Amino acid sequence: MQNLLQIINVGALVIVGAAIALAKVYLPAYVKEKSKNLATKEDISEITDKVEGVKNQYSKDLEEYRSEIWQNQQKLVWFQEEYKVKVNLFERSALLVNNFNDKIVHHQIYASSRDIALGISELDINESEKDFFRGEYHTHREKAESSYLAFRETSLEMNQLAALLSVYFGDDLYHIILNIRNRGNEAIKKPLDKESIKELLQDELARSGLTDKAKDYAAEKYDSLWQPRRPARETHEFFESIKRQMVDERENC
Repeated sequence: MQNLLQIINVGALVIVGAAIALAKVYLPAYVKEKSKNLATKEDISEITDKVEGVKNQYSKDLEEYRSEIWQNQQKLVWFQEEYKVKVNLFERSALLVNNFNDKIVHHQIYASSRDIALGISELDINESEKDFFRGEYHTHREKAESSYLAFRETSLEMNQLAALLSVYFGDDLYHIILNIRNRGNEAIKKPLDKESIKELLQDELARSGLTDKAKDYAAEKYDSLWQPRRPARETHEFFESIKRQMVDERENC
């Protein structure tokens, strides 16, 4: 029995010794490998975090880039649409300014023809000529009234145009349009009163003895007085200014 216990004790010592020996051999390697595995996991986690951070930053930058592109595209579309509006406004204003000047001339022609016909009808001439020029007077009076209404309507359109130009082109064109309108209002006023017209007609009739000569002479006098009142300089200034504006707009698009 005692021998058996000794054998068991010796066996236990051998096993313990073997275990210690194995531990000395394998435990450092195991611990080292576990440390490597732990370090590898930590490295992978750090790398993963960095990759995710880069991905998130890339996504953010990409979204900002897309937003910037969209905003730039919207600005470009806006500039292009605004340029189209300005081109249309330029075409409209050119037509309206020319039309306004035409209305001035038309009214001047009808008004002068009316006044001259009335003046001749009151001269000391034969009754048949008086009747003819009375008829001319009534005809031209109706035309003068219609031309004046057309002028006033176009003058109101000029006010609207001035307001639009101030929005898209600034105050310079606004003031030029108002100057054209104001000059037009002055241009249609009668340059001669009734007595002055009759005096012109009588003088020429006394020289030539012909009512047609007197009529032509008075018409030339009317035109010489009316022509300087027309807004020719302001109209030229308007077209030069708006052309410069459109060139600048085209270069900026």
